[in-house]
Amino acid sequence: MNKLAYHTPVMASEVTAFLTPQDRVIVDATCGNGGHTALLARKAQEAVLIVCMDRDEESIKIAQSRINDRRVKFVHARYAEIQRILLGYGEKKANFFLYDLGLSSFQIESSNAGFTFKSDEPLDMRFDRSKGFPLSYYLTKLSRDELADILHFYGEVRNARGIAKAIAGRGKRAGITTTFELIDTVKKQGIFLSSANIQKMFMAFRIFVNNELAELVYGIENGIRMLAIGGRMVFITYHSLEDRIVKNVKKVEGMEPFFKRPVYPRKDEITRNRKSRSAKLRVFIKRGEIDDKRLDLWGVDRLSTFPARLYK
Repeated sequence: MNKLAYHTPVMASEVTAFLTPQDRVIVDATCGNGGHTALLARKAQEAVLIVCMDRDEESIKIAQSRINDRRVKFVHARYAEIQRILLGYGEKKANFFLYDLGLSSFQIESSNAGFTFKSDEPLDMRFDRSKGFPLSYYLTKLSRDELADILHFYGEVRNARGIAKAIAGRGKRAGITTTFELIDTVKKQGIFLSSANIQKMFMAFRIFVNNELAELVYGIENGIRMLAIGGRMVFITYHSLEDRIVKNVKKVEGMEPFFKRPVYPRKDEITRNRKSRSAKLRVFIKRGEIDDKRLDLWGVDRLSTFPARLYK
């Protein structure tokens, strides 16, 4: 395991404010290094089960080393597996769900998986490196148009077509295996890359490799199914694609937003933790039973079918 870079939990006081001491079953669907999980465990006095899950197995190991609580169960799994996991523990409902959708500091600084453009790392970008293929593999297979679609749809990257042309040319000819190679490949074609555009490019490829948006849709839908009446779902999003999906939970009959607008981090938190500056917090309460046949969040078909042909 690499040198640990612990993740400071974003909007911690706001998140824990929605947990009651009487909540019995709690799910932290994005455990990361366990920062939020530890706080939830301290407040959840009557909890019998706290599920701490993540797609990144290294993050789960870090959280497990930090939290010593028999109620906390650490699970290496995706959002979409929430229903199976809870039923496996004999629980038909949960009282509280947390989805903190940002990358952890460990993933950015210490995972050596290519999530950051600030150091030269293998061009992988998978949260779970036991499944699927790294980005370097896809760059040898994807066409210019397919790359442009990924960059445009998932990252709103400026000059997506020009960048895609540069990547496709080298990707199929010689391969691109590291983060610096990716950036240099584009720059050598005379394309200007600002830090903001590089970040968007990396985000787009990361979302694609992990099929993040479709995973989020199915994960939220399963969470809604498993949420007890009166239970709460708390989301922290960091970019518009995630947030557009999350805010449409209010369209599900029986789910009620606690706030009309998202809550943003306080100025003092942003000063202490710059990574929180783009965060938005949304909270929903389940007021009634859900008609499963009508549970279809915005964009689920488009999000699941857009990349399907690209993974073959």
